[in-house]
Amino acid sequence: MDKVNKIIFSFISVYLVIAVDFLCAFASLRLILLILISVFAISAQTVSGTVTDQQNASIANAEVSLSAQNKIVSRSVTDSEGRFTLNTNGEQNLLLRVSAQGFALFEKPLNDSDLPLTVILSPANLREEVTVSITRTETRLAETPASIIVLDRETLNATAAQTPDETLRQIAGFGLFRRSSSKTANPTTQGANLRGLAGSGASRAAVLLDGLSVHDAFGGWTYWSRVPRAAVEQIEVLRGGASTFYGTSALSGAVNFLTAGFDENSPILRFDTSAGTQGTFDGSLFAAYEKSGWSFDLAADSFKTDGYIPIVETERGASDTQANSRHNNIFLTVARSFSKTSRVFVRGNYFTENRSNGTNLQSNQTRFRQLAFGADFTNGKFGAFQFRSFVEKQIYDQTFSAVSADRNTETLSRLQRVPSQAFGANLFWSKIFSNHSVSSFFEFREVRGFSDEIGFFGGRAASQSSSGGREKTFSVFAQDVWRITRKLNLNFGGRFDYRKNFDALSVTRSLTNNQTTAANFPDRRESAFSPRIAALYQINDNFSFIASYAKSFRAPTLNELYRGFRVGNVVTLANEN
Repeated sequence: MDKVNKIIFSFISVYLVIAVDFLCAFASLRLILLILISVFAISAQTVSGTVTDQQNASIANAEVSLSAQNKIVSRSVTDSEGRFTLNTNGEQNLLLRVSAQGFALFEKPLNDSDLPLTVILSPANLREEVTVSITRTETRLAETPASIIVLDRETLNATAAQTPDETLRQIAGFGLFRRSSSKTANPTTQGANLRGLAGSGASRAAVLLDGLSVHDAFGGWTYWSRVPRAAVEQIEVLRGGASTFYGTSALSGAVNFLTAGFDENSPILRFDTSAGTQGTFDGSLFAAYEKSGWSFDLAADSFKTDGYIPIVETERGASDTQANSRHNNIFLTVARSFSKTSRVFVRGNYFTENRSNGTNLQSNQTRFRQLAFGADFTNGKFGAFQFRSFVEKQIYDQTFSAVSADRNTETLSRLQRVPSQAFGANLFWSKIFSNHSVSSFFEFREVRGFSDEIGFFGGRAASQSSSGGREKTFSVFAQDVWRITRKLNLNFGGRFDYRKNFDALSVTRSLTNNQTTAANFPDRRESAFSPRIAALYQINDNFSFIASYAKSFRAPTLNELYRGFRVGNVVTLANEN
């Protein structure tokens, strides 16, 4: 009996071993199948490829998206090697869309047989290649929900205007405080405005060169001659409140002059010159060269004219003379590129301007120096970063006089010197999340300035005065460009500015009795929030509907706070409160 039981137990053990082996094999096979299914599912959920041009060179920062039924499913940008990866999110009948600056839009239905993808972009036609960055996010002009006018290099070459302010007069809504050209007008009258929102000499519109202000730090007027004419590649004009993007100086809009970039294949050389009667000469030069990751560019302007007497011949007197003008301006930039998506640069600017205002004693002159540093870096995971910083110093001198009724005698009434310094920095970040383009920045700026004046009475110095102070501004900005569908875009943005005025005073000393009067002004603290909401619906290739709401503000300059002045018939009293 025991032998029978042992035999039965042996058979049962063998069958159990066989069953266990079968189960293990089945489990292993099932695991393998699950792994294969998972791998297949993962591969089916992602689409990868590269973007190149017609010469097979990779294109970095190209925008790649997948959409289904006019709804964006996934979106990304290419890395420095032109590579991208997108998630299909299980959607079917997908449309692949690739866009890059300077290239035509690429659209194609997604087909599994094409994987992995190699997208070859063709050069864009004129309408497609126009992109703008004045709204702090680089977008195609046709997809930007704002009133923006763009003047490209071809348009600038065709214009007869010889100064930036004269060029901008062709844009509806743009105006200056005075009709005179910046060649002859006093700098304190060269404020810009848009959509009829005029004021005194201080600008009501932000004017920038590659994102840096060309306004006078103390008084807020604009130095148009600081814009190197031959170097300008594109002018972008944003009409309407733009404090969301540029703060207090952009009450009525903004103007951004963009200089030419580097050409990796050949150097750039532009030279423009003209001459005329009355001893007039004008020249503008731009040269750029790139070699082994190092880039150099030089921009220079020079202008002079002996001018003319602005008073009609029958009313001229001995005090009248020619209103002449001359200025010299030079930029030098050195940049180092480490890859297609990262670089650092340093730029120096030196500017001088001298002007006679039509009498023997009235004149003004400016000496300006600026040093700027910047860095750009783009990473597919963390987004794009831009850092900018600058320091500048300026001295502005001006003389005032009184002319007799017969214009034969002239007496000095006031000498003015305005030394000012400014420095600042900002850090900008942007990244694409699916169908959202998110961007933000932090900005800091400090200005120091005083107006030192000597008053004259009866041809003799009678008083000395000095007024001014310091100003600090901290700003935070955020924006989301939401592409809901291929035709509908929504923009949400806001900027918060905190401003502090401090160390302000006004001192006046009489030179006849040596009495001194001093006033120390209390510190001022202000803040402002500038929201903006905009929408664009593209009806077709030629028509779009735009709606927007924005809130803008303007804070007084140091000149307006602590010093009274007069521009023409407009009198501005100091208002430190």
